[in-house]
Amino acid sequence: MLVVQFCTSQRSKKSPLLRCLTGYKDSNGKLSDCPPDKVFSKCVSRCPKTCQNPYVKSDNKECLRNCRSGCVCTNGTLIDEGQNRQCVPQDECHGISNELLLRTLSVTRQLFDLDLKIKNQYAARLFVNSSNTSQQFGGFGRGYQSIGENVTNSRRDRHEGFDLYRELDWHHPLRLQFNEKHLTNKNLPDYREMAIGWNPWPKEFPLFKETISEYTTAMLQVGARVMRAIALSLNLPLNYFESTFNDSFWVIRCIRYPAVSQDEVQSTEYGHGCGEHSDYGWLTFVNQDLDSHNCLHVRTNDTSKATYVSADPIVVEEQIALTCNIGDIIAFITKNKYRSTRHCVVNPVKPARSRISTPFFFEPNLDVKLRINETSPECYYGEYLISKVRNNFNYYIDETK
Repeated sequence: MLVVQFCTSQRSKKSPLLRCLTGYKDSNGKLSDCPPDKVFSKCVSRCPKTCQNPYVKSDNKECLRNCRSGCVCTNGTLIDEGQNRQCVPQDECHGISNELLLRTLSVTRQLFDLDLKIKNQYAARLFVNSSNTSQQFGGFGRGYQSIGENVTNSRRDRHEGFDLYRELDWHHPLRLQFNEKHLTNKNLPDYREMAIGWNPWPKEFPLFKETISEYTTAMLQVGARVMRAIALSLNLPLNYFESTFNDSFWVIRCIRYPAVSQDEVQSTEYGHGCGEHSDYGWLTFVNQDLDSHNCLHVRTNDTSKATYVSADPIVVEEQIALTCNIGDIIAFITKNKYRSTRHCVVNPVKPARSRISTPFFFEPNLDVKLRINETSPECYYGEYLISKVRNNFNYYIDETK
């Protein structure tokens, strides 16, 4: 399985979270194993009574979810959903090593341990200084946020953050489109600040950029594989969504939730570590400290009397699992077959240590046109993203005035 812990608000049989998939049919309709050089002609659903995949079986070895169409080999290997559709070892799980996941958390903790004066040098702002060609400058939401600067449901969140967005290189068509000589073109969409911004990588800590770059490359592959799996589960072609995410404008939030005392838990100065919300984009992959227990809470129903489950870290067959939250856009475009995940984060209570999390937001291309709900007009994803960033934070200062 690509995602062992796959959080949605409703675990319906029509939208399974875990799938038992075996076998494929060749051009003659024969069900057989998958040789590495075999190109699949047709994928089929086939669920044995006893699930052979160790990642999708319960204690009694019965399949946890009904089977869906997919390309999985009878010899116990999963398919790489790339151009050649070749088999890859099943033990890859989501394909990211434990070492990289833990190293990403470690460098994030070291980042937040830097002196506050250093962190404030990389504070996020609302504007982009277009005359500054240095990639050290962030602009528009990129960079450090102190405790309370992130706001959810009109309450200040109790966490520190360091936000990173996809950087478009100097020759990217969208960056060229928004250069200085086109600023007066009223026909251009309103997401210039996102397209031309750079991440403010801390020069005092080069290992942070090096590790996050490696983490990003790995996460992009996971996001693409899950989107292809979603397409298959909806009985759509494997590459149905490909053109909408092949230039993904990803986002990473590096977050530290400080441990609090029992008295601070009752304080009204702040809300939760992060108040209840659903993510507004596509898919969110959560990498969190393994000792982070009873912190991430997922809402399980839409009634007035909410119930929650704690989405604690999971290790399966010695592989650290990723938690995947469904975002609002995926819920809309799949007509709620995949429902967006309402969740919140509660600060750890002392003597527990602070909680580190590095959620990766796998998002569509910046210039993809989409609708957010039934009543909204069509817009560019970049316009939607920029409106959300403006509304979610209270720390921005427009220094261009």
